[in-house]
Amino acid sequence: WNYLESEKIAYHPLHDKGYPSIGDAKDTVPVPRSKWFEYAGERLGRFNGLTNDDGSTKTECGIHLPHASNKKDSLDDEKGGGGGLTINIL
Repeated sequence: WNYLESEKIAYHPLHDKGYPSIGDAKDTVPVPRSKWFEYAGERLGRFNGLTNDDGSTKTECGIHLPHASNKKDSLDDEKGGGGGLTINIL
């Protein structure tokens, strides 16, 4: 942040309101700036109060899916390590 300020680099105005990262509009809350740079701190305000099917704290919207056990059902890349959905535009 010091660099952004010293070089007068533009950044999104929601950062000034306490939002280091946005999950969705209804479940995202501001995070104290002192926590932004802790491990995964930028995600602390995302999906506030929501959990995944396994009971863990939700931090992703669902685009990044876990590896499927059946390759036919997998949305990951062919090497099995994509961590998300690949869309080929023709």
